Amino acid sequence: SKNSIEASIKYFIISVLASSFALYGILWIYGITKSTGFIEFKIFIFSQEITANFNILGYLEAPILFLLVSFLIKLGAFPFNIWVPDVYEGCPLLIMFYFITSF
Repeated sequence: SKNSIEASIKYFIISVLASSFALYGILWIYGITKSTGFIEFKIFIFSQEITANFNILGYLEAPILFLLVSFLIKLGAFPFNIWVPDVYEGCPLLIMFYFITSF
């Protein structure tokens, strides 16, 4: 139906947007720390000298924000919840159960 097509296109576009935010945040973290592992990330943060000119949390503020926005979009949390009612209204019941359980 027309509602199903609109819901599927809206879900696809929002998913691509959320994935691109997550990828950009991960790439930015990799560019700063030269690693994607949690252990190497922790070692990098705690090995930096605390000086007035170098603040590691200032550099990691934007990538963490991108990752947070990505997760909030995927969860449908406020303020990124505008797409959720349209998608759930336009999809069949079995697909809606798959959406709910497949995060």
